[in-house]
Amino acid sequence: MKNNFEIVDSKIDKNNSFGMAGVTDIVVPDDALDDAISEIVLNFDNLKFLFSIKKAFLNKDEKFLMINRFLPKEKPANINSFVVNSLNSNHNFYSFLGEAVFAILMRDIFNYKLSACVLRNTDTLVDSHTGVDSCFYDSGNKKIVLGEAKFYKCIDPAIDTIRKNFIVDDKILNQLDSLFRTALSNKNSKKIILQEAGVKELNMLSFNDFLQMDLIFAGFIMHGDGLKVTADNFKTKCGFTSKDISNNIAARFTGLTPLTYSLIMLHLPVDSKEALIAKIIDKAYEIKEKSV
Repeated sequence: MKNNFEIVDSKIDKNNSFGMAGVTDIVVPDDALDDAISEIVLNFDNLKFLFSIKKAFLNKDEKFLMINRFLPKEKPANINSFVVNSLNSNHNFYSFLGEAVFAILMRDIFNYKLSACVLRNTDTLVDSHTGVDSCFYDSGNKKIVLGEAKFYKCIDPAIDTIRKNFIVDDKILNQLDSLFRTALSNKNSKKIILQEAGVKELNMLSFNDFLQMDLIFAGFIMHGDGLKVTADNFKTKCGFTSKDISNNIAARFTGLTPLTYSLIMLHLPVDSKEALIAKIIDKAYEIKEKSV
Protein backbone atom coordinates (compact mmCIF):
# COMPACT_ATOMS: atom_id res chain seq x y z
CA MET A 1 0.00 0.00 0.00
CA LYS A 2 1.39 3.42 -0.96
CA ASN A 3 1.70 6.13 1.65
CA ASN A 4 -1.40 8.33 1.94
CA PHE A 5 0.25 11.37 3.52
CA GLU A 6 3.39 13.42 2.92
CA ILE A 7 5.10 16.53 4.27
CA VAL A 8 4.41 19.49 1.98
CA ASP A 9 6.50 22.11 3.80
CA SER A 10 8.82 21.62 6.78
CA LYS A 11 11.22 23.43 9.09
CA ILE A 12 13.68 21.14 10.88
CA ASP A 13 16.34 22.15 13.36
CA LYS A 14 18.10 19.67 15.61
CA ASN A 15 15.37 17.96 17.68
CA ASN A 16 12.42 20.01 16.43
CA SER A 17 10.30 19.59 13.30
CA PHE A 18 7.47 21.88 12.20
CA GLY A 19 5.53 21.39 9.00
CA MET A 20 2.37 21.17 6.92
CA ALA A 21 1.11 17.74 5.98
CA GLY A 22 -0.82 16.89 2.86
CA VAL A 23 -2.42 14.00 1.05
CA THR A 24 -0.09 12.55 -1.56
CA ASP A 25 -0.66 14.07 -5.03
CA ILE A 26 -3.42 16.44 -3.84
CA VAL A 27 -3.04 20.20 -3.37
CA VAL A 28 -3.88 21.37 0.16
CA PRO A 29 -6.57 22.55 0.68
CA ASP A 30 -8.48 21.38 -2.39
CA ASP A 31 -12.00 20.26 -3.31
CA ALA A 32 -10.66 16.72 -3.72
CA LEU A 33 -9.14 16.69 -0.23
CA ASP A 34 -12.36 15.76 1.60
CA ASP A 35 -12.90 12.82 -0.74
CA ALA A 36 -9.29 11.69 -0.31
CA ILE A 37 -9.36 11.84 3.51
CA SER A 38 -12.69 9.98 3.54
CA GLU A 39 -11.26 7.23 1.35
CA ILE A 40 -8.10 6.99 3.47
CA VAL A 41 -9.79 6.87 6.89
CA LEU A 42 -12.54 4.43 5.82
CA ASN A 43 -10.22 2.08 3.96
CA PHE A 44 -10.53 -1.28 5.76
CA ASP A 45 -6.77 -1.85 5.91
CA ASN A 46 -6.39 1.53 7.60
CA LEU A 47 -9.35 0.81 9.89
CA LYS A 48 -7.71 -2.42 11.04
CA PHE A 49 -4.62 -0.38 11.84
CA LEU A 50 -6.62 2.22 13.76
CA PHE A 51 -8.52 -0.41 15.77
CA SER A 52 -5.38 -2.55 16.28
CA ILE A 53 -7.01 -5.56 14.59
CA LYS A 54 -4.44 -8.06 13.38
CA LYS A 55 -6.77 -10.42 11.47
CA ALA A 56 -6.05 -10.74 7.76
CA PHE A 57 -9.73 -10.99 6.82
CA LEU A 58 -12.80 -9.37 8.35
CA ASN A 59 -16.34 -10.70 8.27
CA LYS A 60 -19.32 -8.45 7.56
CA ASP A 61 -20.18 -7.92 11.23
CA GLU A 62 -16.61 -6.86 12.04
CA LYS A 63 -16.63 -4.38 9.17
CA PHE A 64 -19.99 -2.97 10.32
CA LEU A 65 -18.62 -2.45 13.84
CA MET A 66 -15.76 -0.35 12.52
CA ILE A 67 -17.89 1.64 10.05
CA ASN A 68 -20.51 2.28 12.75
CA ARG A 69 -17.85 4.12 14.76
CA PHE A 70 -18.24 6.97 12.25
CA LEU A 71 -22.05 7.03 12.16
CA PRO A 72 -24.80 8.48 14.39
CA LYS A 73 -27.30 6.11 16.02
CA GLU A 74 -29.92 6.96 13.41
CA LYS A 75 -29.42 8.26 9.89
CA PRO A 76 -30.25 11.98 9.88
CA ALA A 77 -32.62 13.40 7.27
CA ASN A 78 -29.98 15.99 6.39
CA ILE A 79 -26.38 15.08 7.18
CA ASN A 80 -25.04 18.62 6.72
CA SER A 81 -27.58 20.11 9.17
CA PHE A 82 -26.93 17.27 11.62
CA VAL A 83 -23.19 18.00 11.60
CA VAL A 84 -23.60 21.77 12.02
CA ASN A 85 -26.07 21.34 14.89
CA SER A 86 -23.90 18.71 16.57
CA LEU A 87 -20.79 20.91 16.44
CA ASN A 88 -22.75 23.87 17.83
CA SER A 89 -23.99 21.83 20.79
CA ASN A 90 -20.81 19.85 21.59
CA HIS A 91 -17.26 20.87 20.67
CA ASN A 92 -16.09 17.26 21.15
CA PHE A 93 -18.28 16.04 18.29
CA TYR A 94 -16.15 14.01 15.86
CA SER A 95 -12.90 15.09 17.53
CA PHE A 96 -11.68 11.50 17.17
CA LEU A 97 -11.21 12.09 13.43
CA GLY A 98 -8.06 14.09 14.20
CA GLU A 99 -6.70 11.14 16.18
CA ALA A 100 -7.45 8.74 13.31
CA VAL A 101 -5.79 10.90 10.64
CA PHE A 102 -2.84 11.54 12.96
CA ALA A 103 -2.18 7.83 13.47
CA ILE A 104 -2.23 7.08 9.73
CA LEU A 105 -0.07 10.14 9.00
CA MET A 106 2.57 9.12 11.57
CA ARG A 107 2.65 5.62 10.13
CA ASP A 108 2.96 6.81 6.52
CA ILE A 109 5.52 9.56 7.06
CA PHE A 110 7.62 8.25 9.95
CA ASN A 111 6.77 4.53 9.91
CA TYR A 112 5.80 4.51 13.61
CA LYS A 113 3.55 1.67 14.70
CA LEU A 114 0.68 1.88 17.13
CA SER A 115 1.19 0.32 20.53
CA ALA A 116 -2.46 0.88 21.47
CA CYS A 117 -5.60 1.38 19.40
CA VAL A 118 -6.65 4.93 18.60
CA LEU A 119 -10.33 4.11 18.05
CA ARG A 120 -12.73 1.94 20.05
CA ASN A 121 -16.04 0.50 18.83
CA THR A 122 -17.77 1.42 22.09
CA ASP A 123 -17.04 5.16 21.84
CA THR A 124 -19.72 7.62 20.72
CA LEU A 125 -19.35 10.50 18.27
CA VAL A 126 -18.81 12.95 21.13
CA ASP A 127 -16.41 10.93 23.31
CA SER A 128 -13.10 12.62 24.02
CA HIS A 129 -10.09 10.99 25.65
CA THR A 130 -7.84 12.36 28.37
CA GLY A 131 -4.10 12.06 28.14
CA VAL A 132 -2.10 11.17 25.10
CA ASP A 133 -4.19 10.67 21.98
CA SER A 134 -1.71 8.23 20.46
CA CYS A 135 1.30 6.29 21.65
CA PHE A 136 3.72 4.81 19.15
CA TYR A 137 6.45 2.38 20.07
CA ASP A 138 9.43 1.56 17.84
CA SER A 139 11.46 -1.06 19.71
CA GLY A 140 14.09 -1.41 17.00
CA ASN A 141 15.06 2.26 17.15
CA LYS A 142 14.25 2.64 20.87
CA LYS A 143 11.76 5.43 20.30
CA ILE A 144 8.42 6.23 21.91
CA VAL A 145 6.11 8.86 20.45
CA LEU A 146 3.50 10.54 22.65
CA GLY A 147 1.00 12.43 20.53
CA GLU A 148 -1.72 15.03 20.85
CA ALA A 149 -4.18 15.38 17.95
CA LYS A 150 -6.68 18.21 17.56
CA PHE A 151 -9.45 18.79 14.99
CA TYR A 152 -10.47 22.45 15.29
CA LYS A 153 -12.13 25.01 13.05
CA CYS A 154 -9.13 27.35 13.42
CA ILE A 155 -5.44 26.63 13.83
CA ASP A 156 -4.52 29.19 16.54
CA PRO A 157 -6.68 27.86 19.42
CA ALA A 158 -5.56 24.32 18.53
CA ILE A 159 -1.91 25.38 18.86
CA ASP A 160 -2.70 27.02 22.19
CA THR A 161 -4.30 23.82 23.50
CA ILE A 162 -1.35 21.63 22.51
CA ARG A 163 1.13 24.15 23.94
CA LYS A 164 -0.72 24.14 27.25
CA ASN A 165 -0.90 20.34 27.28
CA PHE A 166 2.83 20.00 26.62
CA ILE A 167 4.41 22.74 28.71
CA VAL A 168 1.85 24.71 30.77
CA ASP A 169 -0.87 22.52 32.26
CA ASP A 170 1.40 19.48 32.58
CA LYS A 171 -1.15 17.22 30.89
CA ILE A 172 1.54 15.04 29.31
CA LEU A 173 3.60 15.10 32.50
CA ASN A 174 0.58 13.98 34.48
CA GLN A 175 0.22 11.07 32.08
CA LEU A 176 3.87 10.15 32.62
CA ASP A 177 3.33 10.41 36.37
CA SER A 178 0.27 8.16 36.08
CA LEU A 179 2.31 5.70 34.01
CA PHE A 180 5.00 5.78 36.68
CA ARG A 181 2.48 5.03 39.45
CA THR A 182 0.92 2.24 37.39
CA ALA A 183 4.33 0.66 36.87
CA LEU A 184 5.09 0.84 40.60
CA SER A 185 1.74 -0.76 41.46
CA ASN A 186 2.49 -3.73 39.21
CA LYS A 187 3.79 -5.96 42.02
CA ASN A 188 4.92 -8.74 39.73
CA SER A 189 7.16 -6.76 37.41
CA LYS A 190 7.09 -3.06 38.39
CA LYS A 191 7.30 -2.50 34.64
CA ILE A 192 5.38 -0.80 31.87
CA ILE A 193 3.90 -3.16 29.30
CA LEU A 194 3.92 -2.06 25.67
CA GLN A 195 2.79 -3.97 22.61
CA GLU A 196 4.05 -3.07 19.19
CA ALA A 197 1.64 -3.36 16.27
CA GLY A 198 2.20 -6.56 14.33
CA VAL A 199 4.34 -8.04 17.10
CA LYS A 200 2.88 -10.79 19.28
CA GLU A 201 5.34 -10.55 22.16
CA LEU A 202 4.85 -7.95 24.87
CA ASN A 203 7.69 -5.59 25.72
CA MET A 204 8.22 -4.76 29.39
CA LEU A 205 10.19 -1.71 30.46
CA SER A 206 10.90 -0.17 33.83
CA PHE A 207 9.73 3.43 34.12
CA ASN A 208 13.35 4.62 34.30
CA ASP A 209 14.16 2.69 31.10
CA PHE A 210 11.06 4.20 29.51
CA LEU A 211 12.16 7.76 30.25
CA GLN A 212 15.70 7.02 29.09
CA MET A 213 14.52 6.04 25.62
CA ASP A 214 14.22 8.62 22.87
CA LEU A 215 10.90 10.32 23.65
CA ILE A 216 9.26 12.15 20.77
CA PHE A 217 6.38 14.50 21.54
CA ALA A 218 4.12 15.03 18.54
CA GLY A 219 1.31 17.48 17.97
CA PHE A 220 -1.08 17.29 15.02
CA ILE A 221 -3.73 19.85 14.08
CA MET A 222 -6.35 19.38 11.40
CA HIS A 223 -8.02 22.77 10.99
CA GLY A 224 -11.02 23.84 8.95
CA ASP A 225 -9.97 27.38 8.08
CA GLY A 226 -7.99 26.43 4.97
CA LEU A 227 -4.94 28.43 6.10
CA LYS A 228 -1.72 27.34 4.42
CA VAL A 229 0.60 28.32 7.24
CA THR A 230 4.25 28.03 6.20
CA ALA A 231 6.58 25.92 8.32
CA ASP A 232 8.45 29.04 9.49
CA ASN A 233 5.23 30.78 10.55
CA PHE A 234 3.92 27.59 12.13
CA LYS A 235 7.06 27.33 14.26
CA THR A 236 6.62 30.96 15.34
CA LYS A 237 2.95 30.40 16.16
CA CYS A 238 3.79 27.34 18.28
CA GLY A 239 6.38 29.26 20.29
CA PHE A 240 7.88 26.27 22.09
CA THR A 241 10.44 23.53 21.38
CA SER A 242 11.50 20.18 22.77
CA LYS A 243 13.76 22.01 25.23
CA ASP A 244 10.71 23.49 26.99
CA ILE A 245 9.19 20.02 27.35
CA SER A 246 12.52 18.59 28.51
CA ASN A 247 12.83 21.25 31.22
CA ASN A 248 9.37 20.41 32.52
CA ILE A 249 10.10 16.70 32.66
CA ALA A 250 13.48 17.27 34.31
CA ALA A 251 11.79 19.32 37.00
CA ARG A 252 9.17 16.63 37.63
CA PHE A 253 11.34 13.51 37.40
CA THR A 254 14.70 14.39 38.92
CA GLY A 255 17.74 12.21 38.50
CA LEU A 256 16.77 10.84 35.07
CA THR A 257 18.91 11.43 32.00
CA PRO A 258 16.94 10.67 28.81
CA LEU A 259 18.78 10.10 25.56
CA THR A 260 16.82 12.60 23.48
CA TYR A 261 13.60 14.57 23.67
CA SER A 262 12.26 15.63 20.28
CA LEU A 263 9.23 17.57 19.09
CA ILE A 264 7.20 17.10 15.91
CA MET A 265 4.41 19.58 15.14
CA LEU A 266 2.31 19.08 12.00
CA HIS A 267 -0.86 20.64 10.67
CA LEU A 268 -3.26 19.79 7.85
CA PRO A 269 -5.56 22.56 6.54
CA VAL A 270 -8.99 21.63 5.18
CA ASP A 271 -11.58 24.01 3.77
CA SER A 272 -14.34 23.23 6.27
CA LYS A 273 -14.56 21.10 9.40
CA GLU A 274 -18.32 20.68 8.89
CA ALA A 275 -17.95 19.66 5.23
CA LEU A 276 -15.25 17.07 5.95
CA ILE A 277 -17.24 15.41 8.74
CA ALA A 278 -20.38 15.36 6.57
CA LYS A 279 -18.38 13.80 3.72
CA ILE A 280 -17.04 11.02 5.97
CA ILE A 281 -20.47 10.25 7.43
CA ASP A 282 -21.96 10.15 3.94
CA LYS A 283 -19.13 7.89 2.71
CA ALA A 284 -19.52 5.60 5.72
CA TYR A 285 -23.24 5.14 4.96
CA GLU A 286 -22.38 4.41 1.32
CA ILE A 287 -19.86 1.70 2.32
CA LYS A 288 -22.27 0.16 4.83
CA GLU A 289 -25.17 0.06 2.39
CA LYS A 290 -23.02 -1.56 -0.31
CA SER A 291 -21.96 -4.26 2.15
CA VAL A 292 -25.49 -5.29 3.18
